[in-house]
Amino acid sequence: MKQFYYLMKRVPLLAGILGVVFSFVFMKVVGAAYDRIGLEGMLLRMALTFVTLLFLYLISGAKVFENSANETGYALKKLFPFLIYGLIVGVMLLVNTIRSSSLKTDWPVALVIVLVEMLFVGLFEELTYRALINDAILYQYREKKGVFVAIAIVSCFVFGVIHVLGADVSTPLAFGQAAMKTINCGLWGFSFLIIYWKTHNIWACALAHGFYDGCIEVTRFLFEGKERSGGYVLKGTIEGEGGAIDAGVVGLGTGLFEFVFMIILTIVMIKVLKSIDFKKIREEW
Repeated sequence: MKQFYYLMKRVPLLAGILGVVFSFVFMKVVGAAYDRIGLEGMLLRMALTFVTLLFLYLISGAKVFENSANETGYALKKLFPFLIYGLIVGVMLLVNTIRSSSLKTDWPVALVIVLVEMLFVGLFEELTYRALINDAILYQYREKKGVFVAIAIVSCFVFGVIHVLGADVSTPLAFGQAAMKTINCGLWGFSFLIIYWKTHNIWACALAHGFYDGCIEVTRFLFEGKERSGGYVLKGTIEGEGGAIDAGVVGLGTGLFEFVFMIILTIVMIKVLKSIDFKKIREEW
């Protein structure tokens, strides 16, 4: 165990890779964590959060917790548009669901579960795809001029791809949805990475992330027959008052709408990016 600890300290990039791979493989082996609704999914997210914290601690030591709550108000203010967007989408889903589905009999318990699980979803994903990847590459290549470009590319690519891994993209519509989801998540991740660089506050990022996911996911926890099928790539047909429509068209249209929003938010975040003292990060992080 001691040899493993010193190896991770000497090769932080290896610790980062192992942390990300372990998290992904564990979720796949345990089984469909993204589609699991209930106590099992909540406990899984909690366990993975603590495992990720362990790998991050192997890289950054006590700095994992130092300054991790800096400028919380500033961070949440800059991430506020994501919260509003998530709330708007969540309300739209809720209104549409109320028309066709009924509340579960145990919805108060389900609500508590979804709130706790989404908090840990935010913590787990921000710790893994932002903090862990950032710190692993930064600690390994601190003196390299292009280290922050490498961090952004790897972090955003992994965060984007992880959401569509395993999806069936055998049709043009399915491939288009997967591509849009990858790009949108990558842009999302870049904005959150900028805030992490600016403030070192991973907890604010996690809170905003969890709130966003909670708004999107709450209806499938509280209403009957709303378990997710197909992940982020929709197939089949959706029945409506005006007839049936291809679910792939709806998914692609939603992805394009989100893409416009993400582009606007990324442009806004560029101002924050320009204010970051990367020299100070390289020296003091």
